[in-house]
Amino acid sequence: MHDRRSRLPRLAAAVATVLSLSLAPPLLAQKGTAAGEQQAAFQMSPAWRTFLAERGGEWRIDWCAATGTPRAIYGTGLDLADWRGNTLDEARRQAHQLLRDQAELLRLGTSDFRETIGSRMGRTWSFVFDQFHAGLPVIGGRADVRVSMRGRIAMFGSTAWQIPANFGTTPTIDGDTALALAWQALGEVATDAPQAKVPAAPRLVIWGDVHAATPGTVHLAWECAIRNVDRNGKGSIGRSYVDATNGQVLQFVSDKHECGFAGCNLGTEPATPTAAAATSHAPLAAPVLTTVTVRGWTRTGNDALDPLVDTPLPGIELNVPGIGVVTTNASGQVQIDIASPVTITLNGLDGRHHALVSGSDQPNGSWNVNPGVATTITLLTSGATPQQAAHTTVSWWTDRTNEFVRSILGNTPQLTTASAMTVTVNIADTCNAYYTGNSINFFAAGGGCSNTAFSTVVAHEWGHGLDDRYGGISQVNGLSEGWGDIVGLYLVDSPILGSGFSTAGVGIRNGNNTRQYPTGGGVHAQGESWMGFAWNLRDRLATTLGSRPAAIALSNDLVIGSIVADATDQPAALLEVFLADDNDGNLTNGTPNSVDLTWAANQHSIPVPGAPSVVPNDECAGAIALTNGVNGPFSTVGAYTSAPAWPCASGGRDAWFTFYVAQSGTLTVQTCGQATWDTALQIFSGSCGALTSLGCVDDSCASLQSSLAVPVNPGLHYIRVGGFNGATGSFSLDVNGPGGVPATATNYGTGCYRASKAFYELYPNTGFDLSGTSMRLTRLGDLYLVQSGGAYVAPTPAAQLLNLGDDAVTTVALGGTLLYPGGSTTSLEVCSNGFVSPVTGNGNAYTPTAAAWLASTQPRWGTWHDFNPAAAGSGRVKFEKIGNIAYVTWDGVYSYNTTTPNTWQLQFDLVTGFVTFVWPNVVSSGNGWLVGFAAAAPNDDLGSFDLSTMVPATFRTSSYNALPLALASTLPQLGTTLTMTTSQFPPTSLLGIQLVSFTAIDPGVELGFLGMPGCYVYAGTDAMYALLPSGGQAQWQLPVPNTPSLMGAQLAGQSAAFAPGANTAGLITSNGVRLTIGV
Repeated sequence: MHDRRSRLPRLAAAVATVLSLSLAPPLLAQKGTAAGEQQAAFQMSPAWRTFLAERGGEWRIDWCAATGTPRAIYGTGLDLADWRGNTLDEARRQAHQLLRDQAELLRLGTSDFRETIGSRMGRTWSFVFDQFHAGLPVIGGRADVRVSMRGRIAMFGSTAWQIPANFGTTPTIDGDTALALAWQALGEVATDAPQAKVPAAPRLVIWGDVHAATPGTVHLAWECAIRNVDRNGKGSIGRSYVDATNGQVLQFVSDKHECGFAGCNLGTEPATPTAAAATSHAPLAAPVLTTVTVRGWTRTGNDALDPLVDTPLPGIELNVPGIGVVTTNASGQVQIDIASPVTITLNGLDGRHHALVSGSDQPNGSWNVNPGVATTITLLTSGATPQQAAHTTVSWWTDRTNEFVRSILGNTPQLTTASAMTVTVNIADTCNAYYTGNSINFFAAGGGCSNTAFSTVVAHEWGHGLDDRYGGISQVNGLSEGWGDIVGLYLVDSPILGSGFSTAGVGIRNGNNTRQYPTGGGVHAQGESWMGFAWNLRDRLATTLGSRPAAIALSNDLVIGSIVADATDQPAALLEVFLADDNDGNLTNGTPNSVDLTWAANQHSIPVPGAPSVVPNDECAGAIALTNGVNGPFSTVGAYTSAPAWPCASGGRDAWFTFYVAQSGTLTVQTCGQATWDTALQIFSGSCGALTSLGCVDDSCASLQSSLAVPVNPGLHYIRVGGFNGATGSFSLDVNGPGGVPATATNYGTGCYRASKAFYELYPNTGFDLSGTSMRLTRLGDLYLVQSGGAYVAPTPAAQLLNLGDDAVTTVALGGTLLYPGGSTTSLEVCSNGFVSPVTGNGNAYTPTAAAWLASTQPRWGTWHDFNPAAAGSGRVKFEKIGNIAYVTWDGVYSYNTTTPNTWQLQFDLVTGFVTFVWPNVVSSGNGWLVGFAAAAPNDDLGSFDLSTMVPATFRTSSYNALPLALASTLPQLGTTLTMTTSQFPPTSLLGIQLVSFTAIDPGVELGFLGMPGCYVYAGTDAMYALLPSGGQAQWQLPVPNTPSLMGAQLAGQSAAFAPGANTAGLITSNGVRLTIGV
């Protein structure tokens, strides 16, 4: 698992408690109670329970309310036991198998799902399958699978419409009638202007609004194409969906994606070049290779008002008599074999990545080319008008944009289609540009605006086409506008889009914006949060990686690379970026660049997939106790929606509280006068995971706030505060009920001693702080003494270069015997990822985790990190023995996916058993790091050490694992027997002491002055009782009288054990327990 950067945080531990029925993490409640019921039903479904029982793991579900299906299921990921290699075809096989295996879970029904996208997306293979039913396309219905290149299913889901078996597919109105109804609803007068394309005939489809916030239904519908653009570029292009049974116009979807610039007025098939027929006459002379260069005065600068530059024109197609069509290279040149003079004629610009550019002021002319004489064709002059220069400029930028995206996505079929892009310039209106149907269209200068066929405006409109090629355009949250902006900004590596549109140096949108998701306004404003995320990410990566070129390459791959997944809104698009970055099919442990991805998303409030809540009582298990009166203030800002689904108020994004009821009565909770936003309240009895709703309310007290009164019986009750339709805010709670003092037993402090055979320090990707230091492990029998010491010894030219690829292991012979705690060896197993073991068994994992280190099958020493000695330009891992010391050196080895060299060394002394770590030059980059020693499992976890502060002194491992003395207590309830249990007595301990006091000492007092370093006293000595341990534990009991006057009284307890050899005093202590007597 390649965790090359920090990890996304794991799901809150409280979720596991809430989900005691093995449910998935809670879903975000959708508007409308029916959607909430759908989610709850899904979580309780046999298919989901079976999936969890078979697969386990941690999962998050993004829910589609309209279809009632899990749009995306991601988290731990699914292992692929029969993974046959990292190829597109193998990933495709696994994706198809996943859909077969999980058809019930994804509610695919009897529909057919046909692959429409299969493409690489960063380190993930992305597949999209469109839904068909009875041979008809189902609008918005799809299934998705993402396959990690490491051989895991990283995400899967569907927005499959549930189509009844008896769904009729015979229309009662014909397509022509539907088209007439669509025009009527559009309310536009048909223009007499010729259209760039003939509208497609109405086609029969199954339609539903997949973006609806409430459960939807499907309709048999006619999809009616509308094209009504006048000579000034105004008018509609799009699709109307008309119910095929009753003629109702269900929806109009615009396919005209306009500029969104100030002054915008919102509201020809590609030519196929043909080769000239070759002459049948014999040449008069042998052909001569002749160079022809095509240049043009072009606006190559980012700003619309930059001067024209005489520059080569790449990708221009020339029709050479007797040869046919040839295409200029990146230098604007072609080489042709001619034996006699030829005349090359241009009537407009046709290119490898666009059809003939149409519009007024086309460049034209004829040029004679003589054999062997280099010829330059220069179009226009430095004084060309904006209308003339629009042709050369749009060709140059269209070609550049297409080549740029090909460098990221490859030469895909989708980009082949994009290379037939129809281009029109100098439309007789101003301040606009638009994309529709694989065509980009630009307006003439005027009205205070420049000619719009320039730099990032061309890239923006072309970006709509890229979005269209991969599954169609979605303008939910302005997503496609964001994509268009990103293509422009990333192409020129500038945050300014449309610089000089009306004023030199001033753009129309800027990647350095503060737009928050979701926002109001039009789609262009909405899309600014997505383009802002992308630009902030690139800038952030440049800082993190210390390299702008590396940040450009990575952001291109992750962001533009993820467009192939055809996300339909910004949160879904962000999930795809995380999936593109993921390197092990498991999002619960984060991704290599998750810190930077999360930071950039947080700048624009785009929900981070699987991110933990910042609200401490976001789940039932973290509920905060309330008392009578006004409690607070509290907040639900940043909360998620928890299970069970809200039965009222379309509630969501909630926080949890408890109130203890001492006797039967009425419990009243309200936010009236305590909040200023639209709250919702629910009260439960029972326990987390087994809750019974006693009442739920939305608006009360003549306001948007809530008040709820329910009858209650003695016991703990849960109160949930959320917001209508997921609203959030600050609030207090006014509580009035028959309260009492609940009995409590709370542990505090820690016992002594805890020991382990292992130690480690775990660092995030940027936290390694041992460069320039060293550390020596001195063997003392079955343990190590750890202290500073040792110096780096550079490998000699005779050092053996170990044959280690990425994530590889090899064996080296020591030529002697190394003694270590618990054993000896005459050879070492060296893993390229920075650890060494005496024998095989520790594998080749590249993600350093404490759990894996402590679970080592064999002992190991190391600086565990994702090194890649096989990378081009990287140094190597070297081995040599000089005298009695064996040296294993990572000599300038790169961190994976970086060009950062690292040098460090392990030295094994075959005489003394010393093991020395030396880090002369290590750069904190790539994924995380772990330094330490592990004995063969089991090893107790003492937590991550701070070696930079501990090693200047000394510390020791242990020859055994030991847990500290521990004290636990039952609740001191009136009329019951209190039981205190002391456990984890050392095997040599035959006697213990139970302390009981009215005084709790918190924080405790350290007892080093009594020869008990690391042990603390937590309770007074009002009473002491002898304990006789058996099987490592002992109990002490005290009857609690059923006397109401004792309610609220407090006690403290602590245990001690006689443990010869544990310290100078031969005595150890437990944690403390604070007790409150109650009901």
